[in-house]
Amino acid sequence: GGMRWVHVDDDVVVYMREDSEQRLLIAVAREAVGEVRLRASDWNIREVAPVFGYTAALDADELCIRVTDAGGGIWRVS
Repeated sequence: GGMRWVHVDDDVVVYMREDSEQRLLIAVAREAVGEVRLRASDWNIREVAPVFGYTAALDADELCIRVTDAGGGIWRVS
């Protein structure tokens, strides 16, 4: 499998873990930052299924991850 950095700033990182069977999007934050917004088409994301933690919503071509505190989130994406 592989790993790709999707978003990096001082308080939150988002990365994609991929193998031949699945793709996982992972966000980890050291404090609340509100929302992290990503262009879904940049990462070929059409569907998001929650696995753990933060909530995320896909609206048209925008993926919005709500980072409400220190912690993380995992989503199965396709």
